[in-house]
Amino acid sequence: MWRFRALAGVLLLLSSNSWAENVLYRAQQPVELGAARTEVALRSSDSAGKGGLSAWKGPRPLALALSGIWAREAPAAGYQLYLNLPPSVQPDAADPGYLGDVSFYGAPDHFDTRRPKKVAFLLDEALERLRKAGRLAAQPTLTLIPVAIGEQGRQPRIEAVSIVETPH
Repeated sequence: MWRFRALAGVLLLLSSNSWAENVLYRAQQPVELGAARTEVALRSSDSAGKGGLSAWKGPRPLALALSGIWAREAPAAGYQLYLNLPPSVQPDAADPGYLGDVSFYGAPDHFDTRRPKKVAFLLDEALERLRKAGRLAAQPTLTLIPVAIGEQGRQPRIEAVSIVETPH
């Protein structure tokens, strides 16, 4: 039940404009997706603390937040998301860094600043799996893998990627 409350809290956090102080990591620019693997380096804020994600001991769970999901023409398939996936590792849903999938279904054909499409993934279990596998880096990397390469739309894009602390 607490996971549902935390996820609901993240969605409320994303729907407001008052969550900037809760951001621990963020991408420096929007993410343009295509038919190939996309790597996104997430840079820490002052809130991440010393040692970064690998030393995180905050009182609240963390979530990966994607905001401003759009495409001129939505891809027929989505993208799998992985945290700290090494370049030499073949992506697989059994990987400790696998977070889930993101779809462009229902995404607008332009970036709508008033009602951007958003999605969040709770990270507590993935962080524990990565810690056990020895892959919890201080500076995290998000990898997006297209599910069906031949089914790409036009200019799929995510305006903001961040790791945020969930509200109580």
